[in-house]
Amino acid sequence: MESTPTGPSEAVRAAGGTTPEVLRWALWPQVAPSIASFALYRFEINIRTSAVLGIVGAGGIGSMLANYTNYRQWDTVGMLLIVVVVATMIVDLISGTIRRRIMKGASDRVVAPSN
Repeated sequence: MESTPTGPSEAVRAAGGTTPEVLRWALWPQVAPSIASFALYRFEINIRTSAVLGIVGAGGIGSMLANYTNYRQWDTVGMLLIVVVVATMIVDLISGTIRRRIMKGASDRVVAPSN
């Protein structure tokens, strides 16, 4: 929020806006895309680290990987690794697309006139 331009905030203040109104109408529209993008990025990182944390004892798919590795069931371990990689790639693709759309905004659409 520190790096946002002060022009919109000053305009709301000049129009008689209170601090909550400045936050709602001047600051929030400027910082919402960055906050949403950062939240999606952190979600993506959490998906990636879940397998590693599970291996060290936190449960989840990493725990399954550790158990099947201990029992030397390599076909299951391979399938779990494929699932983790594919799930990570899908989340990364979706999250990246949403983040780009948030940061760039919706593209202009040309609507053909109806006859």
